[in-house]
Amino acid sequence: MLMNSEGASSAMAAQQQQQRVTLVVKHLPPELNEHAITELLARYGAIEVRPMRSSKLAGTAFAVFPDIMASNNAMHQLQGLQILGKQLSVEPAKGNVAPVAPPSQQQQFASIAPQLGYVLSCFH
Repeated sequence: MLMNSEGASSAMAAQQQQQRVTLVVKHLPPELNEHAITELLARYGAIEVRPMRSSKLAGTAFAVFPDIMASNNAMHQLQGLQILGKQLSVEPAKGNVAPVAPPSQQQQFASIAPQLGYVLSCFH
């Protein structure tokens, strides 16, 4: 099936839309206005930011990232970040493919431990 350029561009836009990942950033300080929140999250790769101002969702923003790698990096860097006395909490929005958290040092060590065991046994 052939597509005209309009159909091809809309198909490409749909594919790019599917790759995007939305994170929920919680515990944003109330002192930050919408512009400051948008600027902050853009520094970590967000391409779209929707700060929530309702009383129920105050201090929360939805941040859209272009792909899983960008969302993983942002989540890793923003998780627990202290801003104006508030500690940020970041999680994938519902309906997203959950970003893969970077492996902990213990997981990294466990993956290479068998190789280290051989090396360490040589020194005994």
